[in-house]
Parts: sequence; C-alpha cells; structure tokens
Amino acid sequence: PSEITLPSFLPKQLWLEFIQHRKDIKKPMSELACTKLINQLTKDQAKGLDVIDAMNEAIVSGWSGVFPKPAKGSRSTPAPENFSSTDYGEIKGSF
Repeated sequence: PSEITLPSFLPKQLWLEFIQHRKDIKKPMSELACTKLINQLTKDQAKGLDVIDAMNEAIVSGWSGVFPKPAKGSRSTPAPENFSSTDYGEIKGSF
C-alpha cells in the first residue's frame, strides 16, 4: 500500500505512520482500501475538512477509521442567505 500515489496535501510520513498503525492494531489495509481512503480524504480535503488532524487523531486514539472535522476557523454549514435581514420577531398569518 505504501507505493500508492499520494495527493500533495497528504504527507508521505503521515500516510506511512497510518499504514503502520493499522498493521499494529491488526487491521492492515488492502490496496483497494488504501485507494478508497485516499479518494475519500481527497473529497474531504476539497470540502475544507481537516484530514491531517483526522489522521493524527485516528492514530493517537487507536481508531481504524479516519473521521475528518471542519478545519479550525471554518464553518461546517454556511449561514443562510438573507439571514440577518429577516425579521423573526414579526408574526405572520392567523392562529
């Protein structure tokens, strides 16, 4: 699995550490699993999720999976448009 081409955002050393971690917890990754994980990490990175922290957290926590969270300082859900211009104090309609 270490011969797989890594995306530029993913440090080779971290990838090798994660692969070793999986071996250490008796859950080695197949080549297919590596490819799918890299594809998922690439999608998560494009969404602004912090995949590097997630991989480090997986290793430290003894997890077999990687669970990215939003990067620090970013919103996971964008604020709705016109949110600040809506008057939520006004009641419309009849009750």
